[in-house]
Amino acid sequence: MKRKMKNKFTNGAIEAGQVDSLTRIELTGCCSLQEKDEIFKDVACEDTCFSQVFGFEHRFLYVIEAIHDNEVVASEKGLGYIEQEDDKIFLIRETPLSFAEDGDVNNYKDGDSPLVFPYHEYVRVFSYVPKNVHEMLATPYSVLASISPHAPSPVILEENTLLGRKDDIVQAIDKEELVEIMELNDVVKESIEKTQKQLTLKTRRLDLSRKNSFLSSPYILLKPDAYDNSNTPPSLIGTLFYNTELGKLQLFDGNRWRTIKFEDED
Repeated sequence: MKRKMKNKFTNGAIEAGQVDSLTRIELTGCCSLQEKDEIFKDVACEDTCFSQVFGFEHRFLYVIEAIHDNEVVASEKGLGYIEQEDDKIFLIRETPLSFAEDGDVNNYKDGDSPLVFPYHEYVRVFSYVPKNVHEMLATPYSVLASISPHAPSPVILEENTLLGRKDDIVQAIDKEELVEIMELNDVVKESIEKTQKQLTLKTRRLDLSRKNSFLSSPYILLKPDAYDNSNTPPSLIGTLFYNTELGKLQLFDGNRWRTIKFEDED
């Protein structure tokens, strides 16, 4: 099952790595990459770690290049994410998209296993921005959007979400975020306060849970056609009802129904 996380497609992450398993690459940092190839000597390592650029809550597009004798002997493009295990960070090759070997570039088909890299000394991994629709729509239920000019950023719409913009990011908006954006709690409160129409609720129970809460009204109506001697409400302490058979109010005191006597009665 695919993890529920957001896409973030950008350049800027680059690290050396070692193949850990068929689907995992252990990332060993940019500094070790500088030790292996002086072309990266001016890269600011503290800003290029995948954990720094993407965190653990985003998917991204990656390129893995297997290096031998300073030459790329094989490469793979795909969609992945990182996870931490103890003090190590791994790239998870979740959705491989294409691979290149011996000068040939091929797209993966459904059911294909990820590339087994040939003999190499190390791999280098970097992120990139999608360049075609095949890469842009690598995940199902995606919608093309952009956060900055000329930079496509597909958004995955999870079940029961809407497409929206929040915190300057085009993203999937869930119910809680929608309430926050639209200030629905205040809207509902204001609508109830302003309405002069009758409200009919089908709920079986309405609780005021806040301490010292109370109902305030000029009067209260106990429906006179609901209960009688043979049909009383649930026997809960404090329950008050109008008994149509007796024509009187009754209150349950925890042991029995007590009839309330009016002042004008003998």
